[in-house]
Amino acid sequence: MSGLTSVFAYHGVLTGVNLRMRKKWFRAAVMPGSFQPGEYCQPPGTMVTRVSGRAGAPGGAYIHEQAPIEDIGVGDRVVALHPRGSWKANGGCFVSEVCRREFSGELIRATTGSGLSSRYTPNHWCAVRVGDSLNDRHVVYMVRKNGHYRIGKAKGVTGAGSRPQIGFMARYHRERADAVWALSLHGSETEAIQAVRQAQARYSLPVAVPAEGLSWTELKNNRDRAAEALRTHGRDIDLPLWADKHNPQENPVRLRSMNFINAANLWDGMTVLPERVLADAGRRAGYYTAANWVPARITREDYKGPVYSIDVESHHTYFADGIATHNCR
Repeated sequence: MSGLTSVFAYHGVLTGVNLRMRKKWFRAAVMPGSFQPGEYCQPPGTMVTRVSGRAGAPGGAYIHEQAPIEDIGVGDRVVALHPRGSWKANGGCFVSEVCRREFSGELIRATTGSGLSSRYTPNHWCAVRVGDSLNDRHVVYMVRKNGHYRIGKAKGVTGAGSRPQIGFMARYHRERADAVWALSLHGSETEAIQAVRQAQARYSLPVAVPAEGLSWTELKNNRDRAAEALRTHGRDIDLPLWADKHNPQENPVRLRSMNFINAANLWDGMTVLPERVLADAGRRAGYYTAANWVPARITREDYKGPVYSIDVESHHTYFADGIATHNCR
């Protein structure tokens, strides 16, 4: 990503007790071609829920505290969310990596109606549900296949009954594309058609395939034009909403599931999970349902300064500013 300077600084005392984490840190820090942390970050002052101990004798309730992300160290335990089991791990999971780097660009902010608010670098993985944000909407989207790009429109939600689908994801699967982005949401099909025509004229991008009589193999490589169109819409060509082996989840983006999506792809009305809706009653407590997720408003703001990332063992999630999020992987 342009405008980024990676300056990694690892924190925490690495003792024999944390041999597992020390080995993991060593691999990330020095092994050629290995994962380089610090790519999915939040700014200083982001408050992380940390486990500080237990009340009374062993077996007592866990004690939580709010700590700035810049004060989180290797070996700390942070409260985590199990992405499949639908519960909060109050006993926490170990932090195995902590990184700092300099960042210059836009941060994406998610704000709930109750006032919870958290900021992310564009490539940070956010835990969100699509929820009702696409109901009665029409989406202008972009898909990629074999290095070629095209734009189109689709109903926000297709299908009926118990198996509704995200419209543009259905198109993605039907065309066997390998990446997809949502460019804009519109209140009517007419508005979406106008937006597609404007994008087609401005960026010389093909629209419907095969409705235009074109096959994917007949399209020329148009990555540069696609990248410009994505930038104009606040997206990034290297950060698709969904692509095979891109997102840290096995299943493609779904309407009613928790999804891990780069912050650059968030839109108004997506729902996030506040920590406080999950009851504290033991290590595996606080089961959540769809009703616990709340809509968020998405805004952007310029920022220049340090940002921090943490890697959380096991669940790879934590709570930042009271909102569940994915860690740096």
